[in-house]
Amino acid sequence: MRLNYTLTGFAKGYAAIIAPPPPAPAPAPAPAPAPVVEAARPEPKAAVIKTCYADAPEEFQNAVKSIAYICDDKAKKATAEATIQAQVGTARKKQKDAEAERLRLEATKQKEESAFKTVESEWDKRQTEIWVERCQKHWTKGVSPCYCLPYIDHAPAGVENTCAK
Repeated sequence: MRLNYTLTGFAKGYAAIIAPPPPAPAPAPAPAPAPVVEAARPEPKAAVIKTCYADAPEEFQNAVKSIAYICDDKAKKATAEATIQAQVGTARKKQKDAEAERLRLEATKQKEESAFKTVESEWDKRQTEIWVERCQKHWTKGVSPCYCLPYIDHAPAGVENTCAK
């Protein structure tokens, strides 16, 4: 069995869908009534609410933001000032903690540097001892080779520096 599909008669069968009928003309509008003119009413004056701000001390103004409150409300003023004081206290504590940490790190760094200098000076002493011992053989002969030049101040009296010769 075989089926064949074609589009013959499509336009004729679906003409109502493809081209819908034009819309019906709209009825004529009724004349508009004349506008009613009312007397102008005076605008009621809005109550002006004055806003005040609770500020932190000068040194903490970057860390603590100002809090706005209505100037006439004493309870809100007290609340805003208490909040500012609490935030300033927290900022002071953070500042003290940061300073203590900085001092602690600085002390640790100084200890490390002094320990390093101690180790370094011990190393220098040991190197001086070794080189003076090596140079002593030459100094007993009354001469000083170039590699003994840094240690010439440890040489006995009468030793000549023969490095430049």
